Amino acid sequence: MIPVFGALLSALFPGETVLEWRNLIALVLVLVCGGIWLVTTETAAASAPAPAG
Repeated sequence: MIPVFGALLSALFPGETVLEWRNLIALVLVLVCGGIWLVTTETAAASAPAPAG
């Protein structure tokens, strides 16, 4: 969520336009990459062997 809030706050304070197509594409790509990372880390944690005890 940091890139999303960073883009929104940068639009508010310096007066940049956040709704340009480049910024929207960048935010979508960040969210997609974050989702891929989340899915792969959950899969790796679920397939890890249980500790012997």
